[in-house]
Amino acid sequence: MTNLHIVNILLGLSIVCMACSVYAGMLSSFILAIICTVFAGANRHYELAKQ
Repeated sequence: MTNLHIVNILLGLSIVCMACSVYAGMLSSFILAIICTVFAGANRHYELAKQ
């Protein structure tokens, strides 16, 4: 499993967490999920640039 596969999994999980927190109405978890999604997306772009 490469770093890109791991980052893709983390990006997917953070998006799922963001959707669940919106459904549950938890604003602080939603903001945290947005931050995690941004970091995972940035890391994904970095990994794609290395290839």
